[in-house]
Amino acid sequence: MHLLNIKIKTYYFQAAALFLPIITYTPFFFTQSVNPFIRIGYFSIISLFLFFSWRRFSRQDLYIFGLLVLFILLIGITISSDIESILSAGNYCLIIFFGWSLFRYLSASKARKLALISFYETFFYIVVIFSFLSLIFLIVIGEYDLFGFKSETYSQLVTPFGVHFKRVIGDLTVYRSFFYFVEAAHLAIFYAANIIIVAPLLKDRKNKFVYLNVLGGILSFSITFYVVLFVLYAFKKIKSFFSLVIIFLSIVLILILMLSTDLLSYSSSDDRIERFLIFFILMDQASLTQILFGHGILYDTGFDKAFNSGLSLSIFETGVIGTIVQLLILWILCPSLIIFVFFMLSALVVDPIHMPIFWFLIIVSYQVLEFQKKSVKTV
Repeated sequence: MHLLNIKIKTYYFQAAALFLPIITYTPFFFTQSVNPFIRIGYFSIISLFLFFSWRRFSRQDLYIFGLLVLFILLIGITISSDIESILSAGNYCLIIFFGWSLFRYLSASKARKLALISFYETFFYIVVIFSFLSLIFLIVIGEYDLFGFKSETYSQLVTPFGVHFKRVIGDLTVYRSFFYFVEAAHLAIFYAANIIIVAPLLKDRKNKFVYLNVLGGILSFSITFYVVLFVLYAFKKIKSFFSLVIIFLSIVLILILMLSTDLLSYSSSDDRIERFLIFFILMDQASLTQILFGHGILYDTGFDKAFNSGLSLSIFETGVIGTIVQLLILWILCPSLIIFVFFMLSALVVDPIHMPIFWFLIIVSYQVLEFQKKSVKTV
């Protein structure tokens, strides 16, 4: 046990090094501050290090290799010849490769699993504490853009501890605090997943982590947090067909209450619905080839607004077949229904497949869960 603790501390520092490029990718504000070539280069090096940290290859590796090659070929069919599209497509594949590499890295050692879940826990302590301090700073002192994140493109209010959106609800003005994530919804999905998926893995630290993420969810003032939290909680509680019916009726009742109280008018739901409509209009005009294989990475839709749903973006860019290939890779790496449900929920409001932190969350969580199951069986 003493030797295991020493290994965990060693791998904890490795976790810091591999987590650094993660926060330079979407959905973090830091993305705009780092040169793309430096960001992608360092991320590539980290991914290769993770991949070759375990020299054994399993049947799962063979399946993922085949699917990833197929995905690259599918992208190559529709990609345009401009350098921006090529780089974006390469980065797309690199992020999926990172998930595979992290899977291999964790498969080699139980100490790595425990170190990375501990580091992830620490990171979200920082996220929530900074979100709270940022809110206090904004109320007491006001805005102060220490890192130069303020721009005409973004309407967020900036402090040294994070960013905010100002939201007016009737006569009440609130400030949505969400660290240095680009939107509250991007952080809200992780708060919900931390409570339902990650917290049970922390054993005696579970309750503190739950309270922490509940506080973070409240500070975000995100409806997405409550919806994802409720659905994930309900999914874990499904024991029979009767419980499934009760949960379904509860969801319908919540939606009716939200619509009757006009609560959705204070959220970004109208904008999201509009972006979904754009997707359906474009897909209605698509050919069979475009439906199956996609329109291509960074295809010009002709609309000012882009998709904010990862699911619609994947289908539009890589087609139904490309999307299925991605889902198969996801399932092979994390064959867990609760994680798959979390991905589908997230993909309705954000684009998790392009987020390295999403891959970090699901790969580490699943690996720790499997480790704990095996430990119980051997006792």
